[in-house]
Amino acid sequence: DNPSQLVLPVLTLLFASLAAGIRMVRAGMTEVLQTEYVQTARLNGLAKRWVLWRYAMRNALAPSVQVLAQNLQWLIGGIIIAENVFAYPGIGTTLVTAVGNRDLTLVQSVAMMIAVVYVFLNLLADLIVMLLVPKLREPA
Repeated sequence: DNPSQLVLPVLTLLFASLAAGIRMVRAGMTEVLQTEYVQTARLNGLAKRWVLWRYAMRNALAPSVQVLAQNLQWLIGGIIIAENVFAYPGIGTTLVTAVGNRDLTLVQSVAMMIAVVYVFLNLLADLIVMLLVPKLREPA
């Protein structure tokens, strides 16, 4: 109803996981920039911006996508805590209330929904990595 109520919970969850993602992208980029194919592309006269976006960024983002998926999964657990701290009704509050009321059916339903989201995020991350890295698309 009131989107301004979401500012603090969203910022709390965002800052908790943002540092790991940024650090992973930076580490991946510094590693990729030292590879032979990036140096060869630079020596062939391609523009630095083109080399960064076309060659380096795709390969640097591949490990970061997996980390992002794990962070999103971690945030699902963080949502339960953030909703209780900020008294915001949502799936976390529903789960905590169901556990308190010993409503086994509702607890199982919410747990199954969270498990489906976990599996979907892992599948999506794997598909994105396959799209980013051409080597992974070739049959072994």
